[in-house]
Amino acid sequence: MRAMANHQPQAEQDLRQLMDVSGNTLDHTDRRIRRIEAAYNRLAQGAQYVYEQMEAKEQISGDWVRNELMVSANAYQEFTRQVWEAIIEHSKTSDLHRVHEATQVA
Repeated sequence: MRAMANHQPQAEQDLRQLMDVSGNTLDHTDRRIRRIEAAYNRLAQGAQYVYEQMEAKEQISGDWVRNELMVSANAYQEFTRQVWEAIIEHSKTSDLHRVHEATQVA
């Protein structure tokens, strides 16, 4: 459970960086943003599910735990990849916009 919980602070940091480069405004109609939200929800729901199973004190096999950790790691990797692709794309767009503005001023 700790391994899954350790993903949360980094995921939040990644989201903060995305918000910073986007000027604290996200277009929720953008497919990329919706995919990021869905990946984040999968990550959070997976952690919640494992936590609830542990709280219920049900017998949990080592294989089940390893499987859930693998699913969580995959969800985290997908989330991180999508966030950083959006950050890079936004940075490229911002840089291109600055170049066009500089060209117009010149």
